[in-house]
Amino acid sequence: MPAELWAKFCGWDSSMMIRKIISGSFPALFFALIALSCSEPASVVSGNGGSDSVDRMSSESSDLETTTSETTPNNDATGSDGTDSMPVENVNGASWFRSPDGSVEHQMVLVPGGYFSMGSETGYPSESPVHAVHVDSFYIDVFEVTVAQYRECVEAGFCSEPVSAERCEWVEGGPDNHPINCIYWQQAFDYCGWVGLRLPTEAEWEKAARGTDGRTYPWGDGEIDPGLANYKGTNTAKPVGSYPDGVSPYGIHDMSGNVWEWVSDWWDENYYSVTAGDNPKGPGVGEFKVLRSGSWCFLEFSQRSARREPYDPEVTDMDIGFRCAHDQLNTQTGD
Repeated sequence: MPAELWAKFCGWDSSMMIRKIISGSFPALFFALIALSCSEPASVVSGNGGSDSVDRMSSESSDLETTTSETTPNNDATGSDGTDSMPVENVNGASWFRSPDGSVEHQMVLVPGGYFSMGSETGYPSESPVHAVHVDSFYIDVFEVTVAQYRECVEAGFCSEPVSAERCEWVEGGPDNHPINCIYWQQAFDYCGWVGLRLPTEAEWEKAARGTDGRTYPWGDGEIDPGLANYKGTNTAKPVGSYPDGVSPYGIHDMSGNVWEWVSDWWDENYYSVTAGDNPKGPGVGEFKVLRSGSWCFLEFSQRSARREPYDPEVTDMDIGFRCAHDQLNTQTGD
């Protein structure tokens, strides 16, 4: 095995290892050998040792992560109920999209259409090759969907309740301004559809996170630090918008860290080698969906804007949430 690849495996924290085992990417025995062979896990990738990484093998996390949903994923990225929310412009030009019943508003930003470089040649194999992708203009949430927003959908009788387990904001009465977590893919899909929105595609999400200059993180190519994103070491999610210095080029918060975010696409490790360059929407079918953004219990290397993670849509965890998107309201696109 090449030395740089081995170093990357040694940089995985226990969270990443458990997810890889569950996804079937590698057998458990493989990771047992890594654990015995890596003298300083995480130091090569993150530079901070990894001694405080979250262990998903603990009773509360393992009980949660093996909990499955009772619904079959629907891959229609246009929203599950076909309704449209109503945009409202404020004096500063920001856009709010209101749910049909008027109970929820989403602050959104318009990401202009055009080309950007998607992927990374210095990350995991699934992130390469770097390729030019064109997406049409679209709106995306400035913030991750919160506990308060999701509660409105549950009370309206459209969304099912999230998993009840330790560290789930729903069961612990988490603050209204925390990102909703412990969410299955179908629940994220249903919520966005109820508001009249949809889940972003993987390509839309990455452009919103890194812009058009190929930057490593939403804020640029500088090193990550605790003032820019909520990543390994805090041991909990933070209120949305807690890291204003870490916003993306379009002013979008928490595109690095806090909670992983579901997107609409099915997972294909080799999709970047065959993807169409115009508004790609992922494979037509698959076993896993895609998570983006990294989270509060993952190492620095997983917080990069090009990072993609396969995950069973019928399984969830304490650091999985989402945000919504919407097509532009006219046919104009960028260059």
